[in-house]
Amino acid sequence: MFTEYQSFVYFHTKTSHIEKVQKKATKFIISLKKYSYKNRMIQLNLPTLKYRRLRWHMIEVFKIVKQKL
Repeated sequence: MFTEYQSFVYFHTKTSHIEKVQKKATKFIISLKKYSYKNRMIQLNLPTLKYRRLRWHMIEVFKIVKQKL
């Protein structure tokens, strides 16, 4: 449980740094350079960090609720 909490804290503190790198990396694809970050992610069929974070939260809540039943 403690390691899960650590990864949760680490994930949230590093998100802005990771997102900056992801935004820059997707701009290297010349054909997608003119698009916004959101549209580049759609074109590449990649979930945004915001979506992945939300999904992770929902999975963790599901695990907690399932254990208590």
